[in-house]
Amino acid sequence: MNIIALSQAAAQVAPWATAIRQTLHQIPELRWEETKTLDAIRESVLEIDRSNAFVYHSAEGGIWYDYIMDENLPFRLFRADVDGLPIMEKSGVPFASLNGCMHACGHDVHPAMLLGSMKAIADGNVKPTKNIRFVFQRAEENPITPSGGRVLVEEGVLNNVEDAHALHVWPEKGFPAGTFGYRSGVMLANSDRVHIVITCAHGGGHVAYPNQGSNAVDIAADILVGLRGFGERYFDPGEQYSFVPAMVQVGKTSNTRPGKGEIWLSARNFRDDQGRTEFEKAIQNRVAAVAGAYPDAKAEVKYVRGHPMLYNNPEDVETIHILLKTAELDLKKVPLVSGGEDFAHYLKECPGSMWLVGVYQDGCGPIHSETFNPDEKGIEYGILFWLLLATQQ
Repeated sequence: MNIIALSQAAAQVAPWATAIRQTLHQIPELRWEETKTLDAIRESVLEIDRSNAFVYHSAEGGIWYDYIMDENLPFRLFRADVDGLPIMEKSGVPFASLNGCMHACGHDVHPAMLLGSMKAIADGNVKPTKNIRFVFQRAEENPITPSGGRVLVEEGVLNNVEDAHALHVWPEKGFPAGTFGYRSGVMLANSDRVHIVITCAHGGGHVAYPNQGSNAVDIAADILVGLRGFGERYFDPGEQYSFVPAMVQVGKTSNTRPGKGEIWLSARNFRDDQGRTEFEKAIQNRVAAVAGAYPDAKAEVKYVRGHPMLYNNPEDVETIHILLKTAELDLKKVPLVSGGEDFAHYLKECPGSMWLVGVYQDGCGPIHSETFNPDEKGIEYGILFWLLLATQQ
């Protein structure tokens, strides 16, 4: 199909997809709790799929629909994530969240764009040239336990798939609706966590007797100070990383020396698996040295590996770059981003790429903020993105 026809098809279904986005925005659900969200997606597909063109599959990590042009051909995979975040929304939109959580990372926009492309196909306005697997994935955020992407890959979502793609909203200034961000090769960081558990042998005690054993607050404070600037001393100059404390939980009363505590830190970097292991050992050694000043206490360090680095296949990026340029869409190369994404699990096993669709508008807070409010005009462009890939020769 020609670009004008695809653009018209995207514009025709965009209001429907936008309404779905607003519905999903009101019912955000945390990772592995996305029951209502997946139900709403299934209902939307049932509404549009009057000829049963999409074959439904269900798995622990999410759901997917196969559109089959030729049973002898492999699939092209399109993925959208659907989970929300534990953030109290302050965006001010009339369709704000109703349950105390928030879609602050676009995981309502992503399925809406994908559903919009499915409707354009179901309505007969677009004829794909590929077999397509439309994936709606759970549990992308906060990978302390296995993420939905990792689970889906283990469950076989990549079976008979030749390439995989994802599209993520991008609210950075300079990326208005209609602009797409890309990067060849490594684009996103390892998304790891460090969990430190502090235990005092005597279980703390009364604040009136600080000489009778250690205080987990003191140990936690010393560990945090000991790790401040650790990244600067460990990583090479100019190497991009983020190593910051995220949670500290020690004590519950003002007259007790707590005997237990825990610290969570976020560790983002672009090291390979061996480099991650070396960094883990360095952190363990540093924490052991600090905690060693308290002979009646210990600090156990667990390095939790999250999403691996996301690597975009250069040939795939080049192919899609040409495709979007032909459609006269604006393209901008993005720098390395210290964010993490579990689409990296797909791309470790299958060639493909993740792209960014601009949604910046005045007043939109950053991703993962309580004021995140993407420009819904980006939905139409996201639908067009998927239709271009679906009809690529």
